[in-house]
Amino acid sequence: KTKFWFGPPKGEEVGQLEDFNYSISKKIGNFRSSSENYNKTIEENDFIYYKIETDRILNIGDSVNFKDKKLYVFGATATMKDSILKHEYILSPKNGLTQDLILNNKIKGTSIEGKVIGVSGDTVKVHLQIDENQNLREAYAFPYSTPYTAEGNTGMYCMPEMGD
Repeated sequence: KTKFWFGPPKGEEVGQLEDFNYSISKKIGNFRSSSENYNKTIEENDFIYYKIETDRILNIGDSVNFKDKKLYVFGATATMKDSILKHEYILSPKNGLTQDLILNNKIKGTSIEGKVIGVSGDTVKVHLQIDENQNLREAYAFPYSTPYTAEGNTGMYCMPEMGD
């Protein structure tokens, strides 16, 4: 079964990380792309990343104190070195956990069959054909635009019916 997560997971507060082998990088290109196109409130320092090596086990989303900064585990890799399991983590400030918009151009214009299972105001809940079951309370309420004439603000209010 496919699952999707949006946003960083809520990790645990791990506490202080001592000075391990580490390197620092700044992703200026990512900062420029994000700040010019998606998020005007981020700063250049949000894109400073620390790559550290440790034998501690951390999870993506965990927060740590490193170099007097609260940072979050952004990426993780485990490797064997001299028969010892080592972990390499990428740490980032919270605002550096952003992801620019990614579009799947291969599905533009795709239609998915479904049936209306609920109507409320100008929203509809739909059981999509790709889902085996759909609980009415858990179904997403999609906004639905009805045809109308714009000039006189009068027109036809015609919502779909159950089963459409």
